[in-house]
Amino acid sequence: MRERALIWISCVLLLQATTTVSAQENNVNRQPMSRTIELNSVNGFPARGGKVDWGLAISGGGIRSGSYSIGVLKALYDVGFLNEVDAISTVSGGGFATYWLYGRHLERQDESFGNGALSDGSFLTSVNGLKSRSNMYSYWKMFSSIFRSRKSASTKWGSAIHKTFGQNSQALGSTRLGFFSPVSNASKLPMLIVNTTLVNVPKKPSKPKFESEALIEITPNHVGGVSTGFATWSNADSGPRFIDVVATSAAGKKHIRRTYPNFSAADIDTFGKFKSLDLYDGGCSENLGAMSLIRRGIENVVIIDAEHDPKYLYASYVKLRESLDRDDIELKVDEIDRVAIPVGELPAACPEDWFSKAKGPNKPPERSVMIGIARNRKTGTSTNVYYIKMSRSSELFPNELESRNWKGKNTRERDLILADHFCKPTDSCSDYCLGRDMALGEEARNSACDAGASDANKKFEGMFSYLTLRYGYYINAQRRLKFLKGIGDFWAYDFPQTSTSDQSLYPDQMEAFIGLGYLQGKRLAARIGPSLSSNRPTN
Repeated sequence: MRERALIWISCVLLLQATTTVSAQENNVNRQPMSRTIELNSVNGFPARGGKVDWGLAISGGGIRSGSYSIGVLKALYDVGFLNEVDAISTVSGGGFATYWLYGRHLERQDESFGNGALSDGSFLTSVNGLKSRSNMYSYWKMFSSIFRSRKSASTKWGSAIHKTFGQNSQALGSTRLGFFSPVSNASKLPMLIVNTTLVNVPKKPSKPKFESEALIEITPNHVGGVSTGFATWSNADSGPRFIDVVATSAAGKKHIRRTYPNFSAADIDTFGKFKSLDLYDGGCSENLGAMSLIRRGIENVVIIDAEHDPKYLYASYVKLRESLDRDDIELKVDEIDRVAIPVGELPAACPEDWFSKAKGPNKPPERSVMIGIARNRKTGTSTNVYYIKMSRSSELFPNELESRNWKGKNTRERDLILADHFCKPTDSCSDYCLGRDMALGEEARNSACDAGASDANKKFEGMFSYLTLRYGYYINAQRRLKFLKGIGDFWAYDFPQTSTSDQSLYPDQMEAFIGLGYLQGKRLAARIGPSLSSNRPTN
């Protein structure tokens, strides 16, 4: 009995020591904070001019979502939309794109937000850097993490994200999230929200009906959620490192979660009796990143949905819709509602996509962008929702090309097929920049585009059309193990629907995802264009 007691005491002491180490590794100051943030307002969201009227939500989806979203951001930057955005809310892999975006701003703080990452010259250089590090985190590394300590596993995961999307910037790696506060940066930056999930959700007064009740926001200004209350940082140096927050939001396995101290020991009303906030992947509570924006009543919200959805069932949209309904907010996007998975068939939170049994498949949407509205039944206010779905939309992947036999075609043959479909013999550069000279090689292709493109934006659209479609048709024609497709979604690779279990890409694969994001982002820009305010000052 004495030996059992000693073992039990040793285990308790070891657990306490592990918790202390986990808290210390995040290097967060314990500073009192106060409850100041309300869910039904934009308090703490400084406008970049005029009022807080545009929010951007970037979904989870690992390196796939991060790459795709970078392409969308470039398209929105090219049309001037990025100047309109007051808040950017990210989840899991969507945070990789903002880590890259804000990290490049760190290097060129004297310029307008986005220039450091998305101006034409900077973008090409940075994308080449991303491609060279696209093998971010292999299956083996992900599997072997279960044999490491939480500290080691979470550190290696954060280091992999930083190496690829932070491009190994020493300055960015040590930068705290509070540095990017719009307040301390004279409102030049959009408010950044990184969404995570609380492991130790209180069971009283009621057990959460929806996963979104476990949602915890971490921003440069505040931290918290509906289950804990909200609290502001005392200063920019109080918060955790940017990379730690991004890694936490993308910690799909609870084993690589992070424990944050109870920052508000002096304010018992804010976080109650929590000794710590045990946080992991934000996609396990709300995978689109839109909850934080819509329930605050922001007038316009753009949602980038780049999650793994090979059967186009829109499960995360349905979860968002049902969670908002609990807050008396009705979300309707008719084009999605007609085909989305029924509520009763929703998968559990954070489902592993290896053996998903959801019924389907639906067809990819005809258009890349769908428009809806979220109405607050209590206040009568509404939010315009612009929903972009990462997909093989028929406007980009025409039915005529989808039905072609691509198997066994070499690069030159694929180029000629694309050129024959999109270009007239006299074209040097159409909207797709797929002139016949492209079949002669990359140098001739670039020459044709440079000579024929009327501006840089048109050149980017042509370049990415060529790279994305060529890869998309090539990889689908080369698919192996097709007979396993009926077992689960993991095997159903149908570009761009690659499994989130895979956190590494080939360089041309990453380039294709960035390209697809850019092409669909241009369609998004075309649809939201008429809604942009004409008098919003630029940075």
